[in-house]
Amino acid sequence: KFGWLKPSATIDHPLATRHGGKVYVSAQDVKQGGILGVGLTVGQSVQFKIYADASGLGAEQCEVVGATPAPISASAQLSKDFAREMEELARLAEAAPSIPAPP
Repeated sequence: KFGWLKPSATIDHPLATRHGGKVYVSAQDVKQGGILGVGLTVGQSVQFKIYADASGLGAEQCEVVGATPAPISASAQLSKDFAREMEELARLAEAAPSIPAPP
């Protein structure tokens, strides 16, 4: 599981404009109430350390701060960007030539 964080402050780094200015985060790097790997819900505020790799900027040691919003369904947690990416993958899969089954 992964998602994208929208930083509240400008990040001064050459890769900061990749992915529309968003920062990648893996659920395994999210800590809430002393529990690591809990994931996030839309609208939560977090603090994190930034790292850079060939793909762009990422967040590690991400910790939820402030009040936690009420839980929402997993489908509602998907960001619009992620949903668009999944739609694009589905479109590409439909457009790919099919491989006939062996006789």
